[in-house]
Amino acid sequence: MDHECTSGTIPFLDLLIRKENNNISISVFRKPTHSGVYTHYSSFIPFQYKRQLVLTLLNRAYSICSSYELLHLEFEQLKTMLKRNGYTQHLLDNIIGRFLESEYNDKLSLLGPEPRKAYIRLPYIGDASEKAKGVITSCLSRIGCGSVRLITTYDYTRVGGCFPYKDRQPKHLTSGVVYKLTFNSCPVFYIGETARCSYARFSEHQRKRGPLLTEFTQHLVDNPSHKANFTDNFHIIKYGLNFTRTRKLAETLTIQEHADDTMVYQYAE
Repeated sequence: MDHECTSGTIPFLDLLIRKENNNISISVFRKPTHSGVYTHYSSFIPFQYKRQLVLTLLNRAYSICSSYELLHLEFEQLKTMLKRNGYTQHLLDNIIGRFLESEYNDKLSLLGPEPRKAYIRLPYIGDASEKAKGVITSCLSRIGCGSVRLITTYDYTRVGGCFPYKDRQPKHLTSGVVYKLTFNSCPVFYIGETARCSYARFSEHQRKRGPLLTEFTQHLVDNPSHKANFTDNFHIIKYGLNFTRTRKLAETLTIQEHADDTMVYQYAE
């Protein structure tokens, strides 16, 4: 493939190919929109995930850069970006040193048989998991169990199900839902859907003035004694409906499920 480039460089996938004096050099390419944002060091995840992030970036640089000079420059740039994400200089230097040492030792290990490795999964519950991992590793090394690797993970443990990666989004900020609105002193209810935040949609139902009143709002106007509040009367039935067609279909099916109940006319947004 021929490509004319006046600057002497051409990006291709993750590669930045540069031609100088009839010599070709290759380094890591990043788009101008690259933000340098990675998993922050203060994130509540196992330390091995943070270390593996650094190792992944180092391995990519090691595989792409065509000279040790370009590799050094790439490592320096990675350290600058990762320090902005909370990683310390000491930690990065330690990981880089171990990475380069492992690359050298891996080449030497090809001369002999590959040692057998064993993996043990432990539930991750914060600092206690890291301390337990250290104690178990020390005990295994004393009795000579060979190459044993301990992995802290959320998967395959009942403890992992109790500590999700992210907190549940508050109900008033949840978007892309099918919802049910009820009244404090009336069996009538309303079913609708919205792509916006739940509380914003509920606030629209509370407006009693204007040309576009929903059937829920009209019921409040016609029955002043009937009240509704967001906490007790706004019920989210289906979550995660970010596409309009999917949300409309889910709304229609929900209305059919409640066809025999006392429901005010459904209003389409």
